[in-house]
Amino acid sequence: MVAWDDGLYIFGGDNGKRMLNDFLVFHIRDGSWARVVSTGSPPPPRYHHSAVVVGDSMFVFGGYTGDINSNQNLQNKNDLYEFKFRSSQWVDWRDATAGPLPPARSAHGAAVYEGYLYVFGGYDGHARLNDMWCIDLAGPTPEWCEVNQVGGVHPPTCCNFPLAVVGDSMFLFSGQSGAKMTNSMYEFKLKENKWIRIPTEHLLRDASPPPQRRYGHVMVPYNRCLYIFGGVGDIKDDNELHCYDVDSRTWSVVEPAVGSQVPSPRLFHSASVWGKDMYLFGGAVDSAGTRSGDMFQLGLSSLPKCSFVDDFARLLLSEEFCDVVFKVGPQAVELRGHAAIIAARSPLLRRRILDSYQKVLSPGEEAGEEGSSKESSEESRASPIGGDVALFLPKTPVVVQVKETAEDTFRMALYFLYTDRLHPSLDEASVEGMTVEQMLQMMELYKLSLLLETPRMELLCLQYIQASVNEENVLHVLRVASELRLSSLKEYCLRSIVREGSYRQVVMSSSFESLDRNLMVAIVRRHQTPSRPTSPDTAHNQRLKAPATIQDDLKTFLKSTAGRQFSDV
Repeated sequence: MVAWDDGLYIFGGDNGKRMLNDFLVFHIRDGSWARVVSTGSPPPPRYHHSAVVVGDSMFVFGGYTGDINSNQNLQNKNDLYEFKFRSSQWVDWRDATAGPLPPARSAHGAAVYEGYLYVFGGYDGHARLNDMWCIDLAGPTPEWCEVNQVGGVHPPTCCNFPLAVVGDSMFLFSGQSGAKMTNSMYEFKLKENKWIRIPTEHLLRDASPPPQRRYGHVMVPYNRCLYIFGGVGDIKDDNELHCYDVDSRTWSVVEPAVGSQVPSPRLFHSASVWGKDMYLFGGAVDSAGTRSGDMFQLGLSSLPKCSFVDDFARLLLSEEFCDVVFKVGPQAVELRGHAAIIAARSPLLRRRILDSYQKVLSPGEEAGEEGSSKESSEESRASPIGGDVALFLPKTPVVVQVKETAEDTFRMALYFLYTDRLHPSLDEASVEGMTVEQMLQMMELYKLSLLLETPRMELLCLQYIQASVNEENVLHVLRVASELRLSSLKEYCLRSIVREGSYRQVVMSSSFESLDRNLMVAIVRRHQTPSRPTSPDTAHNQRLKAPATIQDDLKTFLKSTAGRQFSDV
């Protein structure tokens, strides 16, 4: 189903008895159905094909055709047809394209970007595919080209999944891929031909989980969000509407308005967006595969997206209104920030900022490396620390020493304190594609999160690291965790090494031969006598179970005595 002008156009499919090539239009403004009167030769009957709109034309590619009752002439197709809306004419592109054609397929994904039709994956009658082809539909001599997909990870061979384009990226969620079927979201950067897996392991535990793995679902883009409905997988009866925010990389379940008539669970339905509404048609609605002819309309939210995080990121990067300078690392590199925001998020930095304020406020105290002096105290309007009003309005930023970490690591921590996101340098690191440098950065950031007393950053770093540990790098992670005295991560690595199926490969590797003797002994002893589970740190586990967001921290800080101390307007 595709949207064009004020209509939703549906071609083909199957009704449970035979394949179809009828062509229908649903007129949105008056809610009426009609058959499309056309000229030219339409595509033969088929299902599991794809349809997209480019300009004033609809393009239908591939699919499965033949007589499903007699099993005669059943075959996958790689033909391309165009329907010109303004002239109501079908055009067969068989003789219009140059070069080799994509292998025939059905149940594939298709999407359009800058006039190019992209086709990915599907089923060729013998195996699932994960190749990608594209064609310039507006070019003088359209030619199919196989796309050279790069990146550390590609989606598995799969079928019965949707594709959707947002900005310069194409997204794929789940699909029918046998034992490799997952609920990961894959992003294909169209300008770079590069795949990135956005794994579920990287999501914070207190965020909404992604939908369970499935196939036969729909996914449509609207306002930089992807809306997913239906399909079948681990849960057969799912009629929740799931939303994926492309910018924050977070999932949520959309609660329908009171009084809504929610579609029943289904698969192999179709969906399209027209204006501010999502329309959903058809599908198989029960275990018997009964086909539905229902059309549903969902009004999508037209409110502007919350810009909270983006606003704070810009504030940090612009250095406007900064009132604290951090001297970081052995070189005392200066990084600027905003005392109130940072104090709300890190208890350690709050204490150090208050110490620096105290030095400025204490009359007669000699100037030290913190920059306090009699002159600075006279230039400041202050109230005693512990009062309910602003304690200090400096004309110049106060100075805070942070000697325990490097500049790059503290810069990443600052970015997280302002945004609840990892630094952009790590934001696209995938589990499979994380480099050694990125791993070291993440471990340093994890160590700093413990120092700064920031549970949310601690949890996110720990999940990234644990998700990226494998048999090839576990000894390297163990070595660094031991050097950095990261006890939780060291314990995780030891458990991973002695796990059945991993131990032999790890100890037979060349990396094991060069391992520190104490770690080598720890591994062998752990394998011989697996340690009993240690008593859990209940307080620590509870703190990590639902760590506060930046919104939580600032809201609490605003209402607190400490927050009033930092008020400056």
